[in-house]
Amino acid sequence: MENPFNKIKTTIIFFIIYFFGVILVNKLIPGDICNPGGGFFMALLLIPITIILIFFRIVKYYREH
Repeated sequence: MENPFNKIKTTIIFFIIYFFGVILVNKLIPGDICNPGGGFFMALLLIPITIILIFFRIVKYYREH
């Protein structure tokens, strides 16, 4: 049986890497008040990515149990 901490660990690592990616893209493609930069759009994409990840984890959990 798989250790449940591995799933949590990989999710946390993904969000940490994504957060640093947002900071990096925000530095590479800066924005101003009228034109948001690339980091802003990556931060907005984090919401649907999180919802999709939660959905897949729930479906996978119920298929295993």
